[in-house]
Amino acid sequence: MAPLTQRLPAENFTPTHPQVFRRLVDDQLVRKLAGLTQLYGGERLDLFHEALLEYVRRPGKRIRPLLFLQATELFQPAGSAHLLDDLVSVATGLELLHAFVLIHDDLIDSSDLRRALPSLHRSLEDRSEGNQPVRTGSNLTIVFGDLLFALAQKCIIDTRIPVRATLLSKLLEYVFDTGYGEIADILLGDNCISRVSVREIKWMYHCKTARYTFECPLVLAGIIAGLTEMELRQLAAVAQPAGLAFQIQNDLKEFVRGVQNGVSDDLVEGKKTLLLRTAYDRLGPEDRMRLRNLSGQKSRTASELRHLQRLILKSGAVAEQEALVEALFQQTFLAVESPMLAPEIQAGLHNLLQTIRRLIQAS
Repeated sequence: MAPLTQRLPAENFTPTHPQVFRRLVDDQLVRKLAGLTQLYGGERLDLFHEALLEYVRRPGKRIRPLLFLQATELFQPAGSAHLLDDLVSVATGLELLHAFVLIHDDLIDSSDLRRALPSLHRSLEDRSEGNQPVRTGSNLTIVFGDLLFALAQKCIIDTRIPVRATLLSKLLEYVFDTGYGEIADILLGDNCISRVSVREIKWMYHCKTARYTFECPLVLAGIIAGLTEMELRQLAAVAQPAGLAFQIQNDLKEFVRGVQNGVSDDLVEGKKTLLLRTAYDRLGPEDRMRLRNLSGQKSRTASELRHLQRLILKSGAVAEQEALVEALFQQTFLAVESPMLAPEIQAGLHNLLQTIRRLIQAS
C-alpha cells in the first residue's frame, strides 16, 4: 500500500484495492471482540460471545470503513503513515457502529435474518437455556448492541490521532441523526402511505442511513487531514445525494429479491419506502386505494402481499426510482467538481466514489 503521506498527481490517484482495507478492518474486528471475551469470558457467556463474533464477522460491503480509509488515503494528512493502525481502528469503530445499528434495527423490525443468516436476537434465542428464550435473546441483544456502541467509541478515543476528541464528537452528532431517523422510520411505519409525504421519507433516509454511511466517513477523514470548515461542508454536500441513492438502491434490491423469492421484507414489515410512495402517486384511483389499504393493514396474507407487489410493479415506480438513483449519483459527481475542493481531491473523490458505487451495485 502506498504511504499515506505520498502526494500523487490528481490524475494518478487510485484507491487501494478494497480487499486490502477490508482485511485490515476484519482483523481488527476480531481483535477488539476478543478483548471483550478475555475480560468477561466464562462458561455461561462464551456461547453468546461466539454468536456476537459470528454476527460481526459476516461478509459485508464494509462501505463505511472502506470509504473512510480510502478518503484518508486521498486526503493524505502530513505525517499520517505511522498512524495507519490508528486509522484502521477508527474505521473498525465505524463498522462496529454499523453493527450496533443493525442489531437494534433487526430487533425493532422482528427480522429473522441478516445477511442470509439468523439475526443476532434469533442466534441468542437459540443459545438460551432458560424457559424464556425469546425474552432472553431480545434482552441480551439490546445490551450487546450497546456494548458494540461503546466499543466503537473506544476504537476512536484510544488512538494516537491528535484530533480524536473532535472525531468522537462529530461521530456522536451522526449517531443522533441515525437515532432520530430510526424514530421517524417507526412513526412513519405506523401511518397510512397516503399520509406519509415524500419529504418525510427522504428526511428519514437522510438521517437514518445517508449521513452515517457516506457523510460521516468522508468528514471524519477530512477532519484528520485538517481540511477547512468550508471543505468539510462541501464533502457533506457531495455525500448527501450519494447517501440517498444508496438507500433507494437498497430498497430496490430488497423489492426485487422479494419478487424473485416470495415477498419483500419491507412490505412484510410495513415499511413506508420511497418506492411504495412513488407507486401510490403513479397508480390510478382504484389501484391507489387497493395499495393504500393493503399497505396499511396490520396483518396480511401471502396472497395480499403478492398483490401489493404486483401493484408496485404495475405502477412503473421501479423504473422511476432507478432513474432517481442515477440522477442522484450525477448530483454527487457534480458536487465533487466544486471549486471549494482542490483539484487533486476532486479527481480522487471521483475515482473513490466510482469504486464505492461499483461495490454497492455488485452486492
